[in-house]
Amino acid sequence: MEKFKQWLQNLMKNRYGSDELTFVLLISGIVIMILGSVIAIEPAVLICSLVSIVLYCIAVYRSFSTDIAKRRAENAKFQSIFKRKSESLKQAQKEQKKLIKEKQKTHILFYCPECKASCWVPKNKGKIRITCPKCGTKFIGKT
Repeated sequence: MEKFKQWLQNLMKNRYGSDELTFVLLISGIVIMILGSVIAIEPAVLICSLVSIVLYCIAVYRSFSTDIAKRRAENAKFQSIFKRKSESLKQAQKEQKKLIKEKQKTHILFYCPECKASCWVPKNKGKIRITCPKCGTKFIGKT
């Protein structure tokens, strides 16, 4: 066992190892493989299997690569793209919450009893008849 451990350490010496991009490639390969096993169409199963094998090979190649600078640059580019996308998504969610909060100052949200669609109605109008914008159902609401 000690000999195997030593052999493995020697094998991975001066190798890049794993990072976030390698992890994403492996998880993507697993997901595509599972998707391919669920699909009953033969060409789709073959395509999913080939794509997942290619992703596994790329992940293994990256892990055993000795060109560490190139692998770090690839991972940094992946992280910058992923970070940019997640930051823009978070920013959009913040803006949406801010808009809803602003609208709540002047409007009340009602839900249609039939289709459950949302409908914003101005505040302080008393008892009003609301028409659902989706299904046309009329219902009474107090603002």
